[in-house]
Amino acid sequence: MVGERAGIVTGATSRLLLLSFIVLIAFANAILSAGLPLRSGSISVILFLTQDQPLLPLVLIFFLIRFREQGDTPSLWPATSGTRHGTPLLLGGTLLAILFCRLAGAFILHDHDLSRDEQMATFDAAIFASGRLFWPIEQGWRPFADALNTMFIQPIGRHEAWVSAYLPVNAALRGLAGLIGGERWVSPLLVGIGIPCLWGIARQIAPDRPSVARVSVALYVGSSQILIAGTTTYAMSAHLGFNLLWLWLFLKGRRRYDLLALGVGFLATGLHQPLFHPMFVAPFLLLLIEQRAWPRLALFILVYGIIGLFWLAWPNWISSHAAVPLAAGATPAGIGYLSRLQASIAPFGYSSLWLMAVNLLRLAAWQHLLLLPLAAVAIRALWRHDPLVRALALTLLLPILVMTVLLPYQGHGWGYRYLHGVLGSFCLLGGLGWAVLEKNKMAPGRAFRWATALSLLVMLPVHLWMANRLVAPMQALDRRIAETDADFVIVDSSATSFAADLVINRPDLSNRPLRMTGWSLGAADMASLCRRGTISFVDGPDLAPIARSVREPVRTGPTPDQIELHAAARAAGCVQRPFSPTGE
Repeated sequence: MVGERAGIVTGATSRLLLLSFIVLIAFANAILSAGLPLRSGSISVILFLTQDQPLLPLVLIFFLIRFREQGDTPSLWPATSGTRHGTPLLLGGTLLAILFCRLAGAFILHDHDLSRDEQMATFDAAIFASGRLFWPIEQGWRPFADALNTMFIQPIGRHEAWVSAYLPVNAALRGLAGLIGGERWVSPLLVGIGIPCLWGIARQIAPDRPSVARVSVALYVGSSQILIAGTTTYAMSAHLGFNLLWLWLFLKGRRRYDLLALGVGFLATGLHQPLFHPMFVAPFLLLLIEQRAWPRLALFILVYGIIGLFWLAWPNWISSHAAVPLAAGATPAGIGYLSRLQASIAPFGYSSLWLMAVNLLRLAAWQHLLLLPLAAVAIRALWRHDPLVRALALTLLLPILVMTVLLPYQGHGWGYRYLHGVLGSFCLLGGLGWAVLEKNKMAPGRAFRWATALSLLVMLPVHLWMANRLVAPMQALDRRIAETDADFVIVDSSATSFAADLVINRPDLSNRPLRMTGWSLGAADMASLCRRGTISFVDGPDLAPIARSVREPVRTGPTPDQIELHAAARAAGCVQRPFSPTGE
């Protein structure tokens, strides 16, 4: 039946995809042309304009491929039918991917934590490596806690201690690796783990079609999003690696593997947010319903219920260690995960739709050039007949629907990171789509080779260059702050978006200079600081590289709040040091 339908559906699939993405591009540009307020999603729009839209024409070209019968399908690689023959290639590709991620992180992204999410992973890793669950703040620094930057910090009493508001597993992995100096190898290793897991899954679901595994892995390593995320401390590489490991274990269908999968699920749910992994798991539990595997289904539902309750209780348990409990409602987002989630949910409306349109365009621009067409072939041809294809497709659809309603704005990210954990599903669908075409002698061998070459030799280098252009200004300013000869640096955090991301300190506050946000300080604070040491100001004009990178006006002087701090410092007789002139 698949063979009879393939010739009918593939051309229509490509045309439908092409039309859909043209509509999305037109929709996003219409929003921009209308001049609607974009402050809440400005970085998404800026990154779409500067990183994605220039590359989308190349992406769309591959939607024009007409899959026609070609006689014998051209071979993509030397004929090696067995897993044994493919093992050296698999291991070599895995090691190359790991090494690439590490070297690109060190030399192109400078091992710089660009976003607050990444900074919190490094922050928590330092705490966990010390053997603590949170770090106590000395009494004398507690009045300055907000200025030291408590964004995404879990409330523990009245600034008695701090740790991030994220769940701990991603940071704990980095903390453990940091004990042997390997913290920056964690994401590359997680990218590498995904490759043999993906291969194993593909060989398991299509044992008679070795090309499914090979195409799936090629789509994986041809994804700029996967490789560049592997240079960062985001939890997304962990989500992808753990999800693929979970699926490989789950599909084996035996009790001991189920128990291992549940152990992986416990860790995956606690990586940083408890929502993403359960959304990946839920569609596969539908398979158990179709199979009427009731004992197995009951086991997964029971254990995942316990896992969910454990991680939902984690923030409250951490906060309960305070000597003086935080008053209810003392922070806008509250303490527990559910209350913070409720506070972060943006009202659903027109802006939610255009932001998700931009997100999906960003996703397409950062993948292997044939990923979406091949995945669409699998969904179109196999949806009715293959429950596993339906489950894989639902792992893609569910987070799109949920995040459109809950949080369509992702902030910084390479591609669309809220779908990062399910990119393995995309790759498997792409491999199955190839199998559909191969069975009908319609697999586009030459086009696949071109798409892979362009993805690795054109798209990936361009994406690395774009990532460097975004990271370099922040990294240069971060280095200048670190080199400033002062005890305290006060950043004009109102001067431009993301300026507060420069205010990151060690948990034990041992770094000098200590960094503080100007918007959290007052005149009395300046007098207190000046008794403790020297100060330096990072004002609006100093932040010009950030302002230019996010297309905001460059300030010619400090903001009014920062001007007041300057005046207070002079009145208190502060010893001021110039902001380091090195860097840009």
